[in-house]
Amino acid sequence: MKKYILLVCVHFAALIAISQTRIENSKWKIHTEIPRSADLQYEFRKDTLVVFNQSGDETQRMLFSQQRDTLYLKMLTGTSPCPIGTEGWYTIVWHENGEKFSLQKIKDGCTARVNRLTRMEVIQKIGS
Repeated sequence: MKKYILLVCVHFAALIAISQTRIENSKWKIHTEIPRSADLQYEFRKDTLVVFNQSGDETQRMLFSQQRDTLYLKMLTGTSPCPIGTEGWYTIVWHENGEKFSLQKIKDGCTARVNRLTRMEVIQKIGS
């Protein structure tokens, strides 16, 4: 019985730790097929997500915030079919102990962003 209770406590602690993983101040190598095959870099700063193309040029900038496992995005600038100011909410699903993640749409007014973000592949976290 003690082993069972300990196992439940360990799983609960792991769940809390994963749900509190923060995405701010992190960089990620991303692969997408939308709108065409490309490797990108997503750089989550303090409150801004900056997207860089394969050449290192900034292509998009979005305001973001994270509340537990929910990610809020608002388009600020960039080459995108999403109008400036378009907002979206996503659930962050962490994989491999926070070394990778995927996004699931909660609500978003821009179909192009939904298609890219929910189908992208996180290749790796850059740095520590």
